Amino acid sequence: MSSPETDFSRERAWRDAKAAKEDHASADESVNRALCWREVERHLESVKTILDIGAATGAFSIPLAQRGFTVTHLDFSPAMLAIARERAKGITTI
Repeated sequence: MSSPETDFSRERAWRDAKAAKEDHASADESVNRALCWREVERHLESVKTILDIGAATGAFSIPLAQRGFTVTHLDFSPAMLAIARERAKGITTI
C-alpha cells in the first residue's frame, strides 16, 4: 500500500489563508490551547531550548521565548511566519 502524495504548495496556501485568523480562536480552540499549555508546562523543568515545529503565529513559541527559553520557531507558511516575526519583535531568544 503506497502513501498518498502531499501537495505542499496546496498545504502552504491553505496555511497562508488561515494565518490572519489563527489568533482569533473559537471557544473550542481556546479549550484546546489551554489543555496544550497545561501539557507543555508539565515538561519545562530543566529545559533550556525548544524547537516548535508548525509554530504558526507563535502562540506557544513567543510566550516561551519571553519567559527566557531559547526557541526555534518553524513553519512552512510565509504568512504565518510574517505574523510571528511581527509579534516577536524585541525578543532576542526566539
